[in-house]
Amino acid sequence: MRPKVFAAEPRQPLIVPRLTSSLFPRLAEPARRPFRLALALLLVTIVVLSALRANMPMGAIAVLGGPVLFLVYLWQSDALREIPVRALVIAAGIGVGTAVAWWFLAGRLLASSYGVTPAAGQALLNVLAGYTLAVTTGGAVLMVLPAVVVRLLRVPVDDCMDGFVIGAFGALAHMVAATITWMMPQIVAGLLDPQSPLRLLQDAITYGVIDPLITVALGGLVGLSLWFRPNPADRHHRAARGALTVCTVSAAILYLGVWTVDALAQPEILGLAVNVVLAVLALLTLRCGVQVALLHGAPDPATGRPVLCVHCEKVVPDTAFCPSCGAATRASSRSSRRLRIESPPVREPSAG
Repeated sequence: MRPKVFAAEPRQPLIVPRLTSSLFPRLAEPARRPFRLALALLLVTIVVLSALRANMPMGAIAVLGGPVLFLVYLWQSDALREIPVRALVIAAGIGVGTAVAWWFLAGRLLASSYGVTPAAGQALLNVLAGYTLAVTTGGAVLMVLPAVVVRLLRVPVDDCMDGFVIGAFGALAHMVAATITWMMPQIVAGLLDPQSPLRLLQDAITYGVIDPLITVALGGLVGLSLWFRPNPADRHHRAARGALTVCTVSAAILYLGVWTVDALAQPEILGLAVNVVLAVLALLTLRCGVQVALLHGAPDPATGRPVLCVHCEKVVPDTAFCPSCGAATRASSRSSRRLRIESPPVREPSAG
């Protein structure tokens, strides 16, 4: 596992829950700084809007903020150019379609059982913990379906880090559509009761921070597992496959754990604290999965030509891992690697 050096960011140990290097692993440190600032701004915004009891703006920013930031990551990491567009379109389409159908059907069935309107049936999901957990479990299964379908269609994607993007993108599309489908009928019907700022803050952090984080962790790990090709020369390749599976299953358990805590009646501070702990564990699980995939996946052919490492900023031979800092070559986008190989750094002439 090489715990002292995270393969996507060699300046960080593996077991450190850093948000940007975990959620956006194909960005070097200078490119991650704006994302770190954007995450901080998102958190401050939803906290302020919660204190002001601005329910609608807070809900819109909480639901859309994280997915929009992930879209910007796809653009900045060249994923929109390197991954076939149809793969992302299929993943997003399946994610949105399954979410709308599943949560709309859940509300309809509950409304029919209690003889109330569909909007009231959606509102009952907030009250009936057992039914909500059953619906959430089904939603978690559907959330990972986009990555599975894209893999079965054999879209030309051969990098496990691209699989991470496809899985996370499809899961985020499902998350956004599910939240809107669940909440919109209640908003239109005026069934959302005024809540205290503390309760609004819990919902804001749950839906605006914790939900996107655990969604990316689960969807991304499923994508990593589906596209992971172990290095046949690695004597630990079977153990690596097993470790990646364990990380994926653990992420699914943590995802369900967050919504189990949210569905149970308990003090707001306690529920929020437990969910934050579960989210941190999900983040560490994601880092472990990415580490396994980068360390034990089949590497690109090494040219041995001099290239500039974007992490330690030293000129090193083009190999699977930087000989200086240990960063995995596949932690960078293919276009970045190709550009650095085709345009090698110019060595300064020696003095004298």
